[in-house]
Amino acid sequence: MPNHMMIDIRSVNLSYGTENEKKEILNNISFAIKPHSTCAIIGPSGCGKSSLLFLLAGLRQPDTGTIVIDGDPRCGTMLQNYGLFPWKTVVQNIGLGLILRKMNKEKIAEKVAVLIEEMGLTGFDDYFPSQLSGGMQQRVALARSLAIEPEILLMDEPLSSLDALTRERLQNLFLQIHKKKQMTSVIVTHSIEEAVFLGNTIVVLSERPARVLQIVDNPQAGDLSYRGQEHFYKRCNMLRNLLREDDNGEKT
Repeated sequence: MPNHMMIDIRSVNLSYGTENEKKEILNNISFAIKPHSTCAIIGPSGCGKSSLLFLLAGLRQPDTGTIVIDGDPRCGTMLQNYGLFPWKTVVQNIGLGLILRKMNKEKIAEKVAVLIEEMGLTGFDDYFPSQLSGGMQQRVALARSLAIEPEILLMDEPLSSLDALTRERLQNLFLQIHKKKQMTSVIVTHSIEEAVFLGNTIVVLSERPARVLQIVDNPQAGDLSYRGQEHFYKRCNMLRNLLREDDNGEKT
């Protein structure tokens, strides 16, 4: 893979439906993601962002084009609704992937205990998802994804239902974990501010069928003080104008 890219997407097309009636979702999508970096994918609601993430996770296959992932990395995936099992406790949800990998019970308990402490979930071991706030459910889902020690973490709008302050706290937590674990992370979001704060690379998609409007290099992402910097606001405005121009273009 050229330039040691972790993920390389080349000329990917995707459509849903039957042979007689197909709806084009993704149109000639190409971009690459460096190892240990964060990539934010942003675009209008319903443009195909989640479909693209499903392709990266191997849950769907493209009609044409290729997705090349360097080596055979472990991949953790967080879905939009967190994907927690309501009948399982915090401990059981976090340890699920390790159980499926048939890890020793003592090692599972040890690893889950460390994650519970890291996520600020101490004391909630035996709680069920319905007994937790949205932010806590998100942390359980993140802990479950991290339990398998993924080299690639894929997240589909994991913070979209949270209030502003909780969302900012969890964005900070994600960046701290990303740096500590040295993962390659892909975040699908419809929030311009979140994309700019989290993504070293920002892939801007158009209205459906999604095409790449622009790939934005954003090296300041990862700095917890970035939100307060003038460059942060300028980049947010640039993305907002880019998406607005595309929206106006689609409607004219």
